[in-house]
Amino acid sequence: MNSTLSITPTFLLVLIIGTIILFTRSANWIEVNAVVRQSEIEEIYLNPNASMDANRGSFDYKLLLEYEYTYKGKSYIGTAIYPDMPNIFSEETLALEMQHKYKVEAEVIAYVDTKAPSIAALETANTIGVKKLLIFGLLLIVIIGFIIGGIFVFQKL
Repeated sequence: MNSTLSITPTFLLVLIIGTIILFTRSANWIEVNAVVRQSEIEEIYLNPNASMDANRGSFDYKLLLEYEYTYKGKSYIGTAIYPDMPNIFSEETLALEMQHKYKVEAEVIAYVDTKAPSIAALETANTIGVKKLLIFGLLLIVIIGFIIGGIFVFQKL
C-alpha cells in the first residue's frame, strides 16, 4: 500500500512534466486555415468503482471534433484541441464551452506539426503562450510537492 502512495505522486509529476514538454514543442507549429466539420459531445460512463468527487457525476464528456485543413496542397482531418491530449472534460460545462467555440462550419486556425503534417491542434503553445504554460506547470509541480510531502509526513506517523 505504501508503494502505491509513493508511485502515484511521482507518476503525476512525470505526466505533468511530459505534457508540458510536448505542449511547448507545439510553439513551432505553423498556422493554417481550417473548417470544423464535426462538433458533438459524447458522455463517457465512468467506472462506479472509480473514486468520485462529491461534485462530479458518473460521466466525463468527450468532444468529438473534426476539422479539415490543407498543408502543402494536401488535405488532412484533425481531431485534437490540444496537442497530445484527448478532448475529454470532467465537467459538461467545459465540453459545451469548447463545442460552442468550435461550431460546425466555423472557420478556425489550426496549428500543424510541419514534421508530421497529419498532426494538428487548435490550441497550442502559440495560443496559450509559453510563459503562461510554464507558470501553470510550476504551480502544478508545487502542488504535487505538497502532496508528496503530505504523504511522507503521514507515512511517518
